[in-house]
Amino acid sequence: MRLFASFREAAGRSQLDMELGDGSKVKDLVRKLEGLIPDIVARLEEGRVVVAVNGRFARPDDSLRDGDLVAVFPPVSGGGPKVGLFDELPSVDDLLSEVSPESGEAGAVVVFVGVVRGHSPEGRVRRLEYEAYEEMALREMELIRAEALQTRGIRDVAIYHALGVREPGDPVMLVAVAAEHRKEAFETIARVVNAVKSRVPIWKKEITEKGGRWVEEGTPWG
Repeated sequence: MRLFASFREAAGRSQLDMELGDGSKVKDLVRKLEGLIPDIVARLEEGRVVVAVNGRFARPDDSLRDGDLVAVFPPVSGGGPKVGLFDELPSVDDLLSEVSPESGEAGAVVVFVGVVRGHSPEGRVRRLEYEAYEEMALREMELIRAEALQTRGIRDVAIYHALGVREPGDPVMLVAVAAEHRKEAFETIARVVNAVKSRVPIWKKEITEKGGRWVEEGTPWG
């Protein structure tokens, strides 16, 4: 089992082995974590625990089998050459060159740049610390890209996200969509950005003047 973000901090470890009886379900595994992570059962019942089994999202009643690799993490806040996690993000020019068709088939290329805000409800932000379940994050980003490419008129998509420490004003996410027309480009980039923020296991710890907190925004099923 692998633990991430605030769950890793609460348990004081990032990995552990666990034995369960035959026929056990995801919710049974989470119950066994209660001694390490206070209130995790209540959080599961409230929909504030995300579990992945062998790199795919799982629901509480899903069954487990011998040898499964399970990752448990709080709700998500968000490859190949067009999907990546970076310590240092490429430039916007590099992003544009990745998605711009040489044939000129795209009539619009829309770019989204997500940056660190300097303020939050907790006060002035000093920095954000990003981490990810990298193998699953890349797989999910590839899936989001593939889904976007099924939209009529979409010619290419690239999705990049930063990891590590970022300060106010720093870019943290770059998304570009090339399309035949601007309408589908704008609509598709909005869907891609929202999908990355809700489905990709990337978390941020917000450090403010008042201290630090893990920011939780949503789960893959709403």
